[in-house]
Amino acid sequence: MQDSNLVVTKDDQSGGLDAGRLIGGLVLLVPALLLYISVQLVPLFNTISASYTDVNFPGRPGEFVGMANFERLVEDRALVEAITYTVAMVVVRVVVVAIVPLVVGLLVGGQGFGGRSVNRLLMTLIAVLASPIALAVLYRAFLAPVWGRQASPLEFAEPPLASRTAAPQTLIQLDMLITVGIALAVGGAAFIAVMRGRRVSYSTGRAGIGVWLLGILLAAASFPQTLDLALLVTGGGPANATMTFGLKLYRDSFQMFRLGYAAAEIVTVLPFLILIAVLIWLVVTVFRLRLSFTPPPERAEGAGLYGILSLPLVIILGLPIVGLVLWGVWLAVSNGGFAELDRTLSVPRAIANTMSAPWIAIWVVQLPLTYLLGLSLGFVRPLGRMGSDILFLIFLIMAIIPPELLGVQWFLSLAAAEAVNTSLALGVGFLVNLLSLLAFKMFFDGAYEHYQSVRRTGQNASDAFLNAVLLPSLPVFLLVGAVLSFASTQALFWPLIATNDRELLTFAPQLMMVTGQFSTDFPTIVAAALVFIGAFGVLFWIVLALLQILVVDRLAILAGPTVELAMEKSKPKPAEENPVIGFGG
Repeated sequence: MQDSNLVVTKDDQSGGLDAGRLIGGLVLLVPALLLYISVQLVPLFNTISASYTDVNFPGRPGEFVGMANFERLVEDRALVEAITYTVAMVVVRVVVVAIVPLVVGLLVGGQGFGGRSVNRLLMTLIAVLASPIALAVLYRAFLAPVWGRQASPLEFAEPPLASRTAAPQTLIQLDMLITVGIALAVGGAAFIAVMRGRRVSYSTGRAGIGVWLLGILLAAASFPQTLDLALLVTGGGPANATMTFGLKLYRDSFQMFRLGYAAAEIVTVLPFLILIAVLIWLVVTVFRLRLSFTPPPERAEGAGLYGILSLPLVIILGLPIVGLVLWGVWLAVSNGGFAELDRTLSVPRAIANTMSAPWIAIWVVQLPLTYLLGLSLGFVRPLGRMGSDILFLIFLIMAIIPPELLGVQWFLSLAAAEAVNTSLALGVGFLVNLLSLLAFKMFFDGAYEHYQSVRRTGQNASDAFLNAVLLPSLPVFLLVGAVLSFASTQALFWPLIATNDRELLTFAPQLMMVTGQFSTDFPTIVAAALVFIGAFGVLFWIVLALLQILVVDRLAILAGPTVELAMEKSKPKPAEENPVIGFGG
């Protein structure tokens, strides 16, 4: 077995460590480790340090004030209200994620290829239309008392966005609408993948529970990411009624420059996020969740009934989003909304900015480094399975801290390097992502198992690595990259912070500026939102739909042992027949 630098060693859960595997695995993860330390860990420590100071202006050192900032947090009524309201918003997200993906996934996953494909195409369409930035603009216009030249025909007992009692409910309804669209495509695809694994695993139920818990935890971890809708639709009003934690933090950091106090606000949510990271790690490791390409499952009994139920359900869930977009098309076209927009928004430049620095950061830095990290932790396992899983936990804790919590320190570092208002600055917010870490770790855990199975058939190490690991990983790489690229087009917070030069701004903050500039000229505002959806929606619907059918539909989420491994473990066998992978001579 010396035909490659990939060799078979003894089981990685035994006491010894293979030197080649240890060195090779650590070499693979070092680039990602340096990235995570510089982009996540150091700014996090700087934030914690700043929370004990009274710094109130970027670039000026503050004096040490101990626990004073934390004592003021308790007395800050606006913060308490913001946290309370954000918790309510996140609870709704959790409920949606707990129900919608499970029901849709079970109904669609039991169908044949044709039925799954039709549903996947429709789910992907709804997902790309569920643009938080664009829908926020459309929803605000839809609820306005005057649409175009005519008054709105809608009648409300109290103004939906101007009433302290109605506005919070209205904003949560919009957030729920968007969450349904995202949960439908992403969560639904995850449960369809669970259903696909039922042919090769005894543990489909365990996989379903694991994915369900994972979705709930990821929804709960979105607590700090509550800026966009509040900023675009209500501005936190009326009278702070829709102030979210994300908006409160943004105002304290970048509008009032209470940097020490804002750092204290960030520190208060860190234990919650760290707890979520630990729980995610427990779900992935205890349930042994992994991704794998598997043979197509047999049609479930009652597949025809599933098809009859699933398609209307998907249509009903997506109807509010599609209806809102179609209403926007009618309003903009019938009131000449696109004519004025051409003179105020450079669409080609906005698209180019959105696709340049963020996508370079994703495809050139984040994806390759996270790919190597997943290869190291999931396949090579330099410290054995348990030791590598502990390393995975460390990376998870760093990755779960979102840009909203590290933006101040990123901005200060860029300002010190005189890199603010540059394309380089725009890419910083897209260098690390929790989704890519989870996806590659779970895939290479599955590839590790597949490699073992192929080697037991007598295939040499090089061919087994090529066929069971490298080639199957390429479509997954493209899938993760496409999802992250689309998500980057929706980012508002970091592009808004990284530059105030409109020539460099991405589309999302430019859409916000158009909204502020035209104020009540809703046909023009709606036209801008539709251009935003059209610029990226058509492209990504085609790309993601193809990936859904060609890649995602072949992926299964497994948990516990496969049928083959379970049968083999029930038979006594010599220790040398239980191989794992190492790097060595």
